[in-house]
Amino acid sequence: MQPLLHGEQLSKQFGTLIALRGVSLSIAPGEVVGLVGRSGAGKSVLMSLLAGHMVPNTGTLAIAGQAVRWPFSARTHGLAVIHQHPVLADQLDITSNIFLGCEIGSPARLGWMRVPNRRQMDQQALEILQQLDVSISSLREKVSNLSSEQRRACGYRACAGQSGAAGHYRRSGDTAELSLSADLAGAD
Repeated sequence: MQPLLHGEQLSKQFGTLIALRGVSLSIAPGEVVGLVGRSGAGKSVLMSLLAGHMVPNTGTLAIAGQAVRWPFSARTHGLAVIHQHPVLADQLDITSNIFLGCEIGSPARLGWMRVPNRRQMDQQALEILQQLDVSISSLREKVSNLSSEQRRACGYRACAGQSGAAGHYRRSGDTAELSLSADLAGAD
């Protein structure tokens, strides 16, 4: 089976600091991979390279068998990136945060803009929260009022709205999820 994500000899250097040296990996569709290492070992640098946020000094990357060139947008390749510290719009509600930047549009238009389909987005937001076993009182609750667990769930919007679960940005039936978890951040 062809790997969903395949990187060869990825390296990244910042001046004289070698942050990553010759890392190769291959991830099959449906495979779950944990990346463990000491603080400063290069985990975040590797994730940034795989997500297209940083350009490596050396190495190649293929997504679903297609070579990619940096810089690239992870979304255009069906990759969802869950950041260690997701940035949320505290004054927006839960649904708005989950679909921020990739709202599901209805056929209705206001001039050149599509009107967001709140009903469909609410339904998908509820499904996402249920899958994550996160309970909330209302989807209209401002994110600033949520617990850290609930806020983290809203940060998973990369899996929901941005990776294609809502029907946007999907290139194929497979979606890779790159996850940076804060649970053990800073623990050596």
